[in-house]
Amino acid sequence: MRDSEQDIRRELSKDDGLDYLALASDMGPDAIPALRNLVDDDVPRMAASAAYLAGLIAAPASRQVVEKAVRSGDPVVRVAAAATLPMLAGRGVAGIAKKLLRDQDVGVRARAVRSAPWFDDKAIAERVRAIAAEDPEPALRELAARILDRVQRCTAS
Repeated sequence: MRDSEQDIRRELSKDDGLDYLALASDMGPDAIPALRNLVDDDVPRMAASAAYLAGLIAAPASRQVVEKAVRSGDPVVRVAAAATLPMLAGRGVAGIAKKLLRDQDVGVRARAVRSAPWFDDKAIAERVRAIAAEDPEPALRELAARILDRVQRCTAS
């Protein structure tokens, strides 16, 4: 389906529950240029939706849209980028994960921690261990410890 940026904006603006997987399937790789533009939108919800949708589309250029979202000044957009990491794992995005695990915003770090098990990367595992041990946010330390425990149980069996 070839959608214009305006069509995509209209779809992402809907208030009722968006079916991102269906949108990704319907729009496909042709939507990536419009999503790349929408990641810069002044409305954080629009930019975040564009980043997340791009991450769900199986196209090489999806990664570039997510990388652009990681550089956003708005943590909502960076959280959306972090949420796409499991879908992008294996496509050379470990560097993105490492950057998001060091983000200033606790919500971004938390979303990145939840994505960490999708990566077989020692530096990412070490960063999650560091978050579990020393992050200033107690809830995030607890989340990181639970994620590490779950990963250890899975790899032990």
